Amino acid sequence: MIKSISWNPISQVMGIFFIQPVVFGVWLALIPEVQSGLNLDKSQLALGLMGTPAGMLMTLPFAGKVAHTFGIRKILYIGFPVYFFSITLIGRANGLYSLFLVLLLVGVSMSLLELALNVHAGRVEKHTRRVIMNRCHGFWSLGIMTGSLLGSVLESESTVWIILIICASASFPFAMLLCLGLPSYENVNSAEVSPTWVIPQFPAILICICLFAFGITMTEGAMANWASVYLREMLGHEVQGMGYGFGLFAAFVALGRFFGDSLKTKLGTIKVARFFVITSIIGLILLVISNDLWLALAGFALIGLGVSVGFPLAVTAAASIDDEREASYVAFLSLISLIGFLVAPLFIGFLANTTNLKTGLTMLFPGLLLSLLLSSKLISSKPGKNDEK
Repeated sequence: MIKSISWNPISQVMGIFFIQPVVFGVWLALIPEVQSGLNLDKSQLALGLMGTPAGMLMTLPFAGKVAHTFGIRKILYIGFPVYFFSITLIGRANGLYSLFLVLLLVGVSMSLLELALNVHAGRVEKHTRRVIMNRCHGFWSLGIMTGSLLGSVLESESTVWIILIICASASFPFAMLLCLGLPSYENVNSAEVSPTWVIPQFPAILICICLFAFGITMTEGAMANWASVYLREMLGHEVQGMGYGFGLFAAFVALGRFFGDSLKTKLGTIKVARFFVITSIIGLILLVISNDLWLALAGFALIGLGVSVGFPLAVTAAASIDDEREASYVAFLSLISLIGFLVAPLFIGFLANTTNLKTGLTMLFPGLLLSLLLSSKLISSKPGKNDEK
């Protein structure tokens, strides 16, 4: 009976994009609780949080080959159980090193899942001839926002471990149900799965797209790791509800992504990219000058809106360069993006430990300016592939 389930391919992939990050959003809201429980200062917390992007960075160089060898469906069937189990182990970490190792496993499973989802969404776009990438990432943002708000509500009700077990157990069956009957659009050849990466093999346009995404994901990583700590330490807000800062950020990321596809169709990729990056820069200015809760929340909202469409636009542009190497190109894009996601929280943590968190956040400005300069490169090498006007 279950095998007979038939999903609309667009609704199906959007549903998976939503459910995948919910429990991770719960964890992000609980970061201040874990920091306090393990008695970590900001630089130690930054090192511990490196585990997730480090796990991703270890995996992505091989992810394109794995996707080709096993296929998208097997990656999802195997990746989701490992992912949900590993997240529950965060609640059992008893120090810096165990936290890092658990998050390393989370990162490995997340990297495979997110590569599989992005490649599959790109194939659904091509197969259905519908522009859906921004909306898919909009549902991802809606999922992580839901988790963040849920974590903020539950943080005072139980321990971190119990909260994560409950949320992972509730999400797992929905994720597996949505994966049933996933259509196969496998159409790759050996050129796509070269076992080694040599940067000169990649076209210059891909490098520019990756650097554009680098500045965007630096900002996303900073918000994911430091938004809750910022509200607590810089504004003296109570610990409960610290996830609301990141929740607001994620809500506006989702809002931007839901409208991103239609804006891209009407205005073109480059105009949309430039407008949104400028919006994020304005939001960051508000955040670093604020001494007021509402001004800080406005900053989080504008930053979220500003970075919302950047990575989805980059994924579509990278996947459109060469159909035969789409998984490898998207994997390389994800690698560079995750380096940005890793670098920003780490250096912000070290800088904040010697100065303050506001000063640490100013290091995001150069990355966003780089993204603004490179927004003109979000055009596929194949005419007409990127809906550019």
